[in-house]
Amino acid sequence: PLKRKKLTDESNFLNLICYIHRNPIHHQIHNNYTDYPFTSYLDFISNNESFVEKKSVLKRFGGKKNFIQAHEEFKLKLDTNLYLE
Repeated sequence: PLKRKKLTDESNFLNLICYIHRNPIHHQIHNNYTDYPFTSYLDFISNNESFVEKKSVLKRFGGKKNFIQAHEEFKLKLDTNLYLE
């Protein structure tokens, strides 16, 4: 089943991107999204041309470095919450 959620602000949009990229880990398909070939994460961090809106999304994160850092922080936050429950 699919869920739809209205994005109400920029923060929700950025978190959603991190959430989507983390799905292979969450669903135990792969242990690391940074080298999982079936996600757009690698498109965003590579210098190769892609169909994804890299420039627009990376600009919203404040650049590629912040994009990578936001993903790492999101992953740590979720991993920490799993252990706290």
